[in-house]
Amino acid sequence: GVYRCSDCFNQPLFCTPCIREQHRRNPFHRVQQWTGSFFEDSSLNLVGTSVLPHDRLMYPSSSWPLSHSDYLTIVDVTGVHFITVNYCHCPGSLPVHQQLLGGGCFQTLQRPGTAFTFHVLDDFIGTT
Repeated sequence: GVYRCSDCFNQPLFCTPCIREQHRRNPFHRVQQWTGSFFEDSSLNLVGTSVLPHDRLMYPSSSWPLSHSDYLTIVDVTGVHFITVNYCHCPGSLPVHQQLLGGGCFQTLQRPGTAFTFHVLDDFIGTT
């Protein structure tokens, strides 16, 4: 598919692998997919982008079982995002809530289903 990012400068066009690659570190950007006649709202999760809070590395170790993916609702200044999170479960890894904190998100529970980015929390504090 052909995608564009509403949050990237100049709204460049991307193919599916390129938008995934270009947004590994910006998983909360808003994207749209070309339908053949117009751009329709989409999400980075639909093109396979996931958040990997693995000691700030973007790829898990080969011993990391992929069955540890979770779905998470993350509220950011760009909107509400439903994303896949691949937590680190390597020996000695941090608890899930600490991995999210390290990635700039504050969770709602010990085993979160929803998290808020520090950006949206700062924005909320600044407007109240």
